[in-house]
Order: sequence, then C-alpha cells, then structure tokens
Amino acid sequence: MADLIVKVVKAQPGLQRFLKGILSGLISRLEELEIWEVRLKLREHLRGRWKERGMQAIHEVLSVSPHCLLLIDELSILLHQLGAEPEGSQEAVALLHWLRGLRQEFAGRTSMVLGSSVGIGRIAAHLGASRTLNDLRQMEVGAFDPATAQRFAELLLKSRGLEVDDETKYAILSQVETYVPIFVQIMVDALSKEVRNRNVKPDPGLVRWCYEERVHGPEFRTYFEDYYERLNRYYTPNEARAAKRILRDLSMSERGVNRFALYDAVMHELGPVGEPEQFDLLLAALENDFYVTVGNMEERVTFHNKWLRDWWRRYHGLGS
Repeated sequence: MADLIVKVVKAQPGLQRFLKGILSGLISRLEELEIWEVRLKLREHLRGRWKERGMQAIHEVLSVSPHCLLLIDELSILLHQLGAEPEGSQEAVALLHWLRGLRQEFAGRTSMVLGSSVGIGRIAAHLGASRTLNDLRQMEVGAFDPATAQRFAELLLKSRGLEVDDETKYAILSQVETYVPIFVQIMVDALSKEVRNRNVKPDPGLVRWCYEERVHGPEFRTYFEDYYERLNRYYTPNEARAAKRILRDLSMSERGVNRFALYDAVMHELGPVGEPEQFDLLLAALENDFYVTVGNMEERVTFHNKWLRDWWRRYHGLGS
C-alpha cells in the first residue's frame, strides 16, 4: 500500500499535499520519495491503517482523473507468502476483501488487472476466500499465434546476425511447437551459439540437435526448474506428490494418458489418504497453472506443451 501511495503521488504531483498529510510534513520535495527512510516511515505509518489510507489514495486519484487502472502483478505469490506467516492468512483475506470493496465502491471508475503465474483462484480457495474473486473475469495470456511467432523468430535471428532459409525457420518453430516467447528466445539463442561455436550455417538438422542437446541440457535447466519447485511451494505435500506422479506419467507419452488411468495411479500413490475429489481438484489446478491440458471429453490428459514434457521426462521422468 505504501508503494501504491508513492506511485499515486509521483503520477500526480499535485497530490503531494495528500502524502504530506500522511507523513505530517516529513517530506518537502517529491524527490524525497526515493529516500528509503521516507518509504520506511510511510510503511510504519500505514501499519494497521492500510485499508483506510489505500482507499483515500484511490479517492485522490479519482479527484483528478475520470478513471483509475490498478495493476498488481503476482498477487497469488503475495497471498501465499502472507498465508505462510503467523496470522498472515487473515491479512491475505483482508486484502482480497479490500480489493473487492474497491471494485464495488468505484464500479465504472476503477478497473483492476491482477496478474499471476500461479492460479489466484486456488490460493484464494485455500484461504477460504473464493467469494472475493467471483466478480472477476479470468483472462489467459496464451502463446503467440503462428504469424506473430514467425515474426518474433525473424527479429531474434536478425538481432543475432543469423540468416536462415525458410526450411530452417520452419524447423525452429516446429521444435518449439507451442509458441511461448521464452521458448522461441531460447531456441534461437541455442542455435546462434552453436553456429558460432562450429562456424557452420544453420540448417534443420542443427536445429533439431540444439533442441535435443542444448535446449534441454544443463545450460537451460534452471530456466524451467521453477515449474518443478513451485509444486512444493504452492501445493500441499499430498497434492505435490500426486501432481509429480501425474506429470511423470504424462512425460512418458506423446499421446497423453487416459484420465481414469491417471486417477488409478494417483490413488495408488496417495494410498489411504487419497480421496476421489482430490484428483478432480488437482487436475483442474494443474490445468489452470498450465501444466496439463484435459481433452474435450476429459478422456485423455496431456502436457500443456511439448517443450515442458520433454524437459520433465529428462530431469524428473524417473521419479522425485
């Protein structure tokens, strides 16, 4: 909330009076907002009063502007970290209620974009606060479409001084398959390094070698290890164990695995603590967090993308 108030004042210098009122004259110039002691005093002042002052900040913005767009990235990580602290769950729920109250009180004048790489809905459910999100619309930020991916790849290749023919360009995108920007970037980066090291021209064969040996080699492993580690961070121990079993089985099959076969495997993995509804909720969570895709008829489950499936098979295919 301290950061929100500082950003409000920096965006609208005419609102300095608002911040000076909060800090009782501790600042005299806008530049002093960058001094860490000032921010620290602001945070201390807001402790226990953040709801009131945050609402006041939005009021001030709307006094000089017809509309306010509030952007909060990685909200679920904040909620998760709060929930891990003593009495933090209450604060996390209070924040969700405050945000909902903001949307209701200033409906039509305030919009929010709550970004997250981990499903906010499941974190809120664990906090018992799903009702605080039922007025929001979920928007998935997916992969590039083919035309955008091709243009992106061409610009990356050009930035590295690589000239490739259409066949090689097609090979790059085919290996990536799901056009997530970082996948395309890593593929082009690996190819450019190999071209430089070997002093050869890029071709489809070299692209395939780079995908199999460089992209999924030790150099880039750390880029994706978070996909594995976040299971332990954001899922309960039993959920994490069951999720790893699902992903391990899926990584061994290009066609995916029958949903009922996965269910049997998970129940076997969990033993007496396993419950049928756990599987359904876990599968939904994994789909929401972009690990898996569930077929239209829910008969087969596959990895969300080929890249992650190949990585998982190489580093976690034999168990955890």
